[in-house]
Amino acid sequence: MFSWTQANRAAKVPLPSDLRPTGDQGIIFDEARARPMTSRLPLLLSLGLGVSCFAQGPLGEAYWQAIRAKADSVLVAEFGKEFREKHIFTPTDPFDYAVVSGNGVDWEDRDTVTVVPEWCYFEYCIGLDEASATRFNGMIRFTITPEGRRVPASVEPKAEWEGFVNCSGSCRMPFDIDGFVKIARDHGVRARKKDGPWAVVWVPPDSLAQVAGKERGRYELRLAQYLHRKGATPTSGGGAHYWKVYSFAVFDLLTGSLLRVEEKPVGYKIVCGAGNL
Repeated sequence: MFSWTQANRAAKVPLPSDLRPTGDQGIIFDEARARPMTSRLPLLLSLGLGVSCFAQGPLGEAYWQAIRAKADSVLVAEFGKEFREKHIFTPTDPFDYAVVSGNGVDWEDRDTVTVVPEWCYFEYCIGLDEASATRFNGMIRFTITPEGRRVPASVEPKAEWEGFVNCSGSCRMPFDIDGFVKIARDHGVRARKKDGPWAVVWVPPDSLAQVAGKERGRYELRLAQYLHRKGATPTSGGGAHYWKVYSFAVFDLLTGSLLRVEEKPVGYKIVCGAGNL
């Protein structure tokens, strides 16, 4: 188990696929970023749910799978059954965990738990298909009670509820990769099907919408065409930054609308003469 004090010391690190802007220098992409594990745990425990202290042994796998089934029901309720089956997948190495008596317990260690958890955290990948649904693309993250109820921000400000969108009825993707590539090429971005999506990124709502309880953003599908490489800039550690310039076609993944076409440099890092070319 790990303590909340330990979790609080961890910095929250964005996923590489955020393609976060860095001012005039465009975008930084660093494959060596640390993945956000315990740093994503809630920092406050204020639910006050009753926790039995008299369990005589582990809760048992059937108990945990019942909670997992409730998590799946959240996905079906939010996205629809067909969308859940076709476009939402479990990561290869999920960071799922339970909060038990104020401690975070990795989902893989659930067989050691003897008291009812306060809540559980789950995460899933979203994509056109399983191959494009990776940890470095769009992620769905949420926190629920063992009964399957959402833990709201009004009760626990650090509870997760991320990656959800507004759909008219069940969600759907209007095109497969071929359809998106065709539209991109029609608008001057010569993306290639074999390269697949550059990224599927969940764009959160603005802060006012989150405060109002309308935590619904959108998914952007980004297809790219490599244009050229820019020169390297030395770093203080003896390595260098260099830049590849891409043309991007950016779509709303669930409506198929082309949102914009843009040209941006993407930064890469060379460390001690070896780079992610």
